Amino acid sequence: MVQPPDAGLRVLPAPREIRRLDYLMAWHPRLDGDLGQRRLRDTVRAVTAELPEAAM
Repeated sequence: MVQPPDAGLRVLPAPREIRRLDYLMAWHPRLDGDLGQRRLRDTVRAVTAELPEAAM
């Protein structure tokens, strides 16, 4: 017998808001001149600068 795809699926209420989580990254100074690492750092900075204040 084949069961429908949603067999046993339960819908639960959403959890309470999760408290703020600070996430930090660090690069070793020897990678300062690496163009790929520089591009990654610049991209991370640009994307996170666009986040709403509440998300930071």
